Amino acid sequence: MNCVRAVFAALAALILLGLEGCAPLRQGPLVTRALMVPAFTDAHFIASDGAQLGMQEWSPDGAAPWVVIVALHGMNDYSGAFALPGPWWAQRGVAVYAIDLRGFGRSPQRGVWPQADLLRQDIRDAVAAAKAAHPGVPVALLGLSMGAAAAMEVETSGQPSGAEELILVSPAVWGWTQMPWAYRAALRLAALTAPGARLEPPKGVVAQVTPSDNINLLRRMGADPNLLFETRTDALLGLVNLMQKGNDSVDKLPPGTLYLLGARDEIIPPAVAERAAARLAPGVRVLRYREGYHLLLGDVQAETVWRDVLTHLATRVGALPSVNGR
Repeated sequence: MNCVRAVFAALAALILLGLEGCAPLRQGPLVTRALMVPAFTDAHFIASDGAQLGMQEWSPDGAAPWVVIVALHGMNDYSGAFALPGPWWAQRGVAVYAIDLRGFGRSPQRGVWPQADLLRQDIRDAVAAAKAAHPGVPVALLGLSMGAAAAMEVETSGQPSGAEELILVSPAVWGWTQMPWAYRAALRLAALTAPGARLEPPKGVVAQVTPSDNINLLRRMGADPNLLFETRTDALLGLVNLMQKGNDSVDKLPPGTLYLLGARDEIIPPAVAERAAARLAPGVRVLRYREGYHLLLGDVQAETVWRDVLTHLATRVGALPSVNGR
């Protein structure tokens, strides 16, 4: 997830420009009714409206998987967010399908936020495609940061995805009600005056925010052309709306959900993350990693997290192998 708090620092200068306002731009479906049966190809996820979204797959060699993970990335990221855990899980019998959500990675209209209904349908479609590819095999929906907020919103709606398991990694729950009033005011005003403006964090600010302690990972991300390094104002508005929905849904998550937090997360304020975690219903399994940052699946200690996810999917009960989780 890009440095959301840093991006807010660019809003004040944008507002001073006094640009002429227009409505926020949102991606809509290609057709109003389902056109296709959702499916995975070698390089794409075909949604029910016929859109081709980017996708990466990691599967066991020469064997059927015992579980399938549908993985959703964070803000301004793409399916490459799972390039480290994906092969590791595949070697242990798990099929992983990571999706480039609309507006991100290699999917249509990069940088343009999708309509809320469309985002939810894409997630349902991805789970349906996983079930069709592997009949009878349980499917886990795994969301990272923004992807976790999207998964939370879908699974607590009246139309959940149909996945048997839900795994939330560093959930983005920093919505309107948790945000300082100055941030709220700046974003709402900027969304009215310049919704299409592209924001970059001011120089020097990003260095103060550490998403992971894995320096090699951060260097690769910084050179990856599939990531977005600027954010439309109206996309930021869409993100905060989604984070609010994620926050609102925390107490409605189903029993058996795995909820993972990093104690060193510098993207989602720790106080916000802990207030949300305190509202979780009984039966939700929470792990806090003392040395974990926001990008828990890519940190130096990431294999501990990967193993915890695998063990949870295999047993759902009993102790997890983590030495840092509690």
